[in-house]
Amino acid sequence: MKRRAVIASASAVLVAGCTGPAADDGQSGGDTPSYEDTSFEVTDAGCGGPAEAAAVSFDESHESVAVSGTTSGPNGCYLARVADATYDASGDEFRLVVEAYDDADPDEGCTQCITEIDYEATASFDGGLPGRVVVVHRSRGEERDVTNASP
Repeated sequence: MKRRAVIASASAVLVAGCTGPAADDGQSGGDTPSYEDTSFEVTDAGCGGPAEAAAVSFDESHESVAVSGTTSGPNGCYLARVADATYDASGDEFRLVVEAYDDADPDEGCTQCITEIDYEATASFDGGLPGRVVVVHRSRGEERDVTNASP
């Protein structure tokens, strides 16, 4: 099954479109960190229930934020990926949007169950940590804030 191969090979994949430094505002130094990149990995996926949760931890020594979460999809062909990862320096907020998406080939049959998708993400910063992290899930036709954390 393609989904299993993706899960097995997904270790520490850098998120496309989110791997470069944030736009330079022309300021150097100061108390505002700059966002560098986010790694993302699906750690498990299988039948379960509609689950939407995330936990955030801050690592000052490595200037990183780790997110461990669970989102869900409507059938067994769903996986998760980063839809958006942005840092707003003016609000000192990092926003991570994780979406469930259909990973099936057109002729692939899918297990008919709500699928729980566990994931881990790590966002790297330079010059400190964000003052707040918001994690949003897009799944089952909805977008919802699942966590809001500060160091």
